[in-house]
Amino acid sequence: MRPKLFAPALAVCALSALALALAAPPRQAAAAQGQPTVAGISQDKAAEMVEAMQGAWSLFDLRSPELPEAGRNMQGFLLVSDSYLALEIHLTWTSKQEGLVSEVFQSGIHRFTVEGLQVTLSSLIGAYNSEDDAMSLDYDPMHTERVYYIDIAEDLLTLSRGDGTRWVFSRLRDQQRQKTDFFGRPLPAGGDKEEGR
Repeated sequence: MRPKLFAPALAVCALSALALALAAPPRQAAAAQGQPTVAGISQDKAAEMVEAMQGAWSLFDLRSPELPEAGRNMQGFLLVSDSYLALEIHLTWTSKQEGLVSEVFQSGIHRFTVEGLQVTLSSLIGAYNSEDDAMSLDYDPMHTERVYYIDIAEDLLTLSRGDGTRWVFSRLRDQQRQKTDFFGRPLPAGGDKEEGR
């Protein structure tokens, strides 16, 4: 059996997300006065969190009761732009005796909303390898919802859910390349060559 990494949220999570959505107008009024929301942070803080999420992230760590760590190789990327989130994760398990034992692939683009410390993803498109032995693809129905808790500290973004599963992503920074001239010599800090050279 190949567990789905970003499996659809349980009905309980969906109901709690619906309850939060229905209660949004009173919390907005409270947030306007600087009071905390039901989820523990004001609307301003939630907006700051969305701003902090923006950019590219690389999967740094993954903990889940469903996914063994022994023999695991992982690679994943998260890209956040405005209120959209693109995710692709590849996991494989190998052993010296059997080679490739199992693998998990999941990819998708989601629209997201933030309510306090909860992030609700709504699928626009998504695919993952099925649990059968043919390794065929299954597809997310559009608007499939998933609910996670989010934490951002320094350059780490953590998504977690109630079953103990936790994904930690580290921010990808632009790599600053040193500017050089035609011969590979470093250019001065201003980038301009001195006259006569």
